[in-house]
Amino acid sequence: MRQVEAPKKPATQTKAVEDVVIKADGGIPLERARARAGKGNKKSTLARPVVQQPKAASTKPQQFVEGEFRGKKRRVPEQFYELDAAGQAAFLDRIEAQETQQADEKAFERIAMQLLDRMDSMEARM
Repeated sequence: MRQVEAPKKPATQTKAVEDVVIKADGGIPLERARARAGKGNKKSTLARPVVQQPKAASTKPQQFVEGEFRGKKRRVPEQFYELDAAGQAAFLDRIEAQETQQADEKAFERIAMQLLDRMDSMEARM
């Protein structure tokens, strides 16, 4: 009888298999996994990657100035005065847009609660 030889595997597939075998025999990923699981008695010789913490933009707290802008008392950061006229107008527009949105949200919540109260009272009548 003649033996049939298995077809040869491509070199990249063989390399991938060798990498898996190396890792399974105590390679780096397996060592880390064992260390995390607490099964390994010896400490991992691998240093943990150092994560750089983002540096704060400024360490001093932001200072606010109160003043009257567009007929309302508002608090603005000190940097507001460093902006040109167009920048100040845009900043105040954004503040007014936020105030309008907050007022609209409060009005919506109030109306929704009133509607639910009326629905409850109508159900109680039936």
